[in-house]
Amino acid sequence: MSNPQHEHMNNEFRYIIEVMGSRVLTIVLGSLFLLAFFVPGAALAAFDVSPVIIDGRGKPREILRYTVTLFNPSKQMVVIYPWVSTLDPKRGDMTSEELEEKSRSEILGNWIELARGAIAIPPGEAREVPVLVQVNLNAKPGNYHARLNWSPGGTRADAEMNEAGTQSVGVNIEVLDDANERLQLNSFIPDKNFFGSDVASFTYKLENIGNRGIVPKGKIRIYDRKGEEVATIDANTEGKKLEPNVRTQFASVWTAGDSFGRYKALLDVEYGEGGRGTLNDTVFFWVVPWTRLFGMFASLAVLAVILAIVFHSYMMS
Repeated sequence: MSNPQHEHMNNEFRYIIEVMGSRVLTIVLGSLFLLAFFVPGAALAAFDVSPVIIDGRGKPREILRYTVTLFNPSKQMVVIYPWVSTLDPKRGDMTSEELEEKSRSEILGNWIELARGAIAIPPGEAREVPVLVQVNLNAKPGNYHARLNWSPGGTRADAEMNEAGTQSVGVNIEVLDDANERLQLNSFIPDKNFFGSDVASFTYKLENIGNRGIVPKGKIRIYDRKGEEVATIDANTEGKKLEPNVRTQFASVWTAGDSFGRYKALLDVEYGEGGRGTLNDTVFFWVVPWTRLFGMFASLAVLAVILAIVFHSYMMS
């Protein structure tokens, strides 16, 4: 005969086993669920990047140096691949078509240099990655933006596919205005000390010793012996532009007309934004129109002869 008490205990034991089994099954299934959905994402993002933002300022041609630290806090090896994208502050990453429409001087991503290979980081270790920003020599003053992307993967293609695990460092660079607008006057001379016609010409040599192209402009003012201004000539009438480290000769001509005597020419050249740079020099010259003088003297000689003949005839009568 079966013992009722013993049978009751067996029933309770079976119930406990069923409850525990159900709970264990629930825990196991839940763990599998977490592993299936969260572990891959955690593996992809199992590294830290610092700093989050790089802010810098520099002039064209300047090299800016920074360091990005990658840390692997996980218990497994992490392989990371870097890639760079240029940003439009309003729309985000620029497309390849947008980049093709811009010059290198407008694309911050092209100024950035860093090791473009896979980086393996053992568990619990960090890697410091040097980042160089070579500000383009033709960059205009303003703000430029890019992003350093770090993604799990051994190649660029693998890294770009692992968008979920990508961590980024924003790069903001302000390009400063380093314009150095400077002209040097090497000479200003009349082509002759004595001009035998009614045309007086001058040459002057300017040299750009700055780092920006400059279009000089100004006047050559002509003064007579009394110090009165008698004429004004435009300098650089052709609008020539002097590039850096270039020396150019300019010429100007004054039609003197009936002028005669000693004159002074004052060169007054302006350059740069708002004409903040000026160059001045003074030369002296003579205008002696020999042909006209010869004609005048010949006329006077003929008149003198005529007068002499008239006077002689008058005296003889």
